[in-house]
Amino acid sequence: MRFAVTVKKNNIVFCIDANKRIKISKQVSEVINNYIQSSNDSLEAGGVMLGRFLWSEDIVIDYITVPMINDKRKKYFFFRDESTHQKEIIEKWKQSKGTCNYLGEWHTHPEDIPQPSKYDIAQWKKLIKTAQYDSDYIFFLIAGRKQIKVWIGYRESLLIKGLSICRKRRG
Repeated sequence: MRFAVTVKKNNIVFCIDANKRIKISKQVSEVINNYIQSSNDSLEAGGVMLGRFLWSEDIVIDYITVPMINDKRKKYFFFRDESTHQKEIIEKWKQSKGTCNYLGEWHTHPEDIPQPSKYDIAQWKKLIKTAQYDSDYIFFLIAGRKQIKVWIGYRESLLIKGLSICRKRRG
């Protein structure tokens, strides 16, 4: 089972289950690439992921917020200021006439193949419990220097599970 994908500027698709996928749009992949911690003095970056729930049950990440002035960024730490990112969430939601939804959080790590820290897991569980979102789960993305990984967090059980890359559908 493959849980990561080489960082590149293409659509990236992860499987949620046999019938559901989450797609990271090419535009979002390009933005994430701009924040990869490729040098020793690079700081962690992050923000929120916004997108759509499709009739096919697939989910598309169309937009991400990027680090803002009140965020705290260090080599091994990123803290998102809620108020500045929330303004952008509301603006995108209004522009989309209610179809652009909060899907989760993203950030970078200064490692080739990213793994969530204990702090990441604790923060994710807190978000699963307290964030406002329209489904039974939210997503967490970490972009490393060579790979991007995605996890899903379930509201009811607080289970956090790594997602695997989807093989191309036949048909």
